[in-house]
Amino acid sequence: MRVFEDTGESVRETTISKPMTIGGVRVVKIHWQGPKQRYRIIHLNEFGHFDRSGKWVNTKGKGVIERAMREGREVYFRTVKDELKRRG
Repeated sequence: MRVFEDTGESVRETTISKPMTIGGVRVVKIHWQGPKQRYRIIHLNEFGHFDRSGKWVNTKGKGVIERAMREGREVYFRTVKDELKRRG
């Protein structure tokens, strides 16, 4: 998420929900909440947007969050499995 580190506001406003099960799948939700309302910028950076003239803009940060989630998936599951083996 280095793309979002200019001022640190996006990182400071990141919150993560407690793990929950939805449809039999363990889920953690990532939110951006705070006085700077960074969720608007995060959405535009992650998915791209149209500029004032109607031209589509692929931002430098497009897909950064999705890519980080994909890359961290294996590490996450390996860590959970190791912890379950250790406890059980």
